Amino acid sequence: MPAGIESRATLPWLVRLRWLTIASQLLALVLYDRELGTAIPWAIVAPIVGVAMFSNLALTGWIRRHTHASHAAKLTAAVLTFDTLLLTGLLAASGGPANPFTIFYIVHIVLAALVLETRSTVWITILSALGFAALFLIPQGPEHDHSGHAGHHADPDPLLTGHLRGMWIAFAVAAAVIAYFVRKISLTIAEQREQIALLRERDVSRARLASLAALSAGAAHELGTPLGTIAVAARELELALQRGAFPPQTVADAQLITAEVERCRVIIGGMAAETSIVDARVATVAPQQLFAAILRRFDIDSAARVQCNASPLDLEFACQLEGVARAAATLVKNALDASTGADGLVEIELVADEARVTLTVRDTGKGLGVEELARAGEPFFTTKQPGEGMGLGLFIARTYTESLGGLLELRRRQPRGTEAILTLPRVAVEGSTPA
Repeated sequence: MPAGIESRATLPWLVRLRWLTIASQLLALVLYDRELGTAIPWAIVAPIVGVAMFSNLALTGWIRRHTHASHAAKLTAAVLTFDTLLLTGLLAASGGPANPFTIFYIVHIVLAALVLETRSTVWITILSALGFAALFLIPQGPEHDHSGHAGHHADPDPLLTGHLRGMWIAFAVAAAVIAYFVRKISLTIAEQREQIALLRERDVSRARLASLAALSAGAAHELGTPLGTIAVAARELELALQRGAFPPQTVADAQLITAEVERCRVIIGGMAAETSIVDARVATVAPQQLFAAILRRFDIDSAARVQCNASPLDLEFACQLEGVARAAATLVKNALDASTGADGLVEIELVADEARVTLTVRDTGKGLGVEELARAGEPFFTTKQPGEGMGLGLFIARTYTESLGGLLELRRRQPRGTEAILTLPRVAVEGSTPA
């Protein structure tokens, strides 16, 4: 069944269509019997119509009892198969291959092409062609008057008429062509629906990112002033301690306060810059430039635990350096937190081909479970202890990557650990016009 078309939603529609078909068949049979003087064998036709009505009532009851979509596609295929056989019986009892309503086989073929898998569509097409062919062999009921056809004479044996055999050949060819093209059209429509849904999802993610960016900018504005005050006070404390007879460790502590406040300034400056990530300048960079932009966001001890590799060594590519570095730094921070012990190593690997640039971050932690991997990247979902993370970093990194047409995946490593794979389309990025 093509993506984007729900079998469960098709069944109620199929029930209504079957009621319409049954009513149309009854009306046509009555008209032929009364207005055209064709003797319809009601002893044969009535039970066939009754079976069709009973089966539709049973199908209606099944739909009401089963609210899920399990086996809906198989049931739809079975219903169309059953209807094709019923149509063959009705045609055999009312004129056989000479009945002009053999064209109704096409209805079942088109329905199958629209709502079923390719294999089921082929099956309904073959069954319809075989049903039409069987009309030449099944003992015939009353024939329809074809005396108005050019070159048509009252021939008691329709098997001998080239006209009817030609009708079957034309039907078989037309059925195959119609099934093929309708199927292709339905698949194309389904693919377009998937693309539209993906674009809508990306728009929603970008809107969320914009909201978070606005929140970050506001937080940066609010925190900038008190941090500036702390920096001034710490600097004055440092100068006072240097002039007095105080233990050296006290001076070192004051210097550490100053350094940490400066780190906070850098981090908050990055939060404020989130609002301009998408419009950041595109420039050609080498791996070492990207690695340096990532590692400068960490202290010396943490940066020493990160191993960076690139292939090929002379790799150069165009990207929004600060935006990509910020997204990659989020992955590295998570990897450092997950790697056990102060000596737990984290590996960054950067590779590229003609189509894409891939940055992989590997840690040596315990790894994520199946459920955690499925939810990683959702806003406010985190595996860290309370107070250690809000679960927004990975969400922002993924949303930013997808805004560039890229992909961010998390995978479990064997025997332990997790790897985060950030992939960007190289051609699309390098083809961008620098801001």
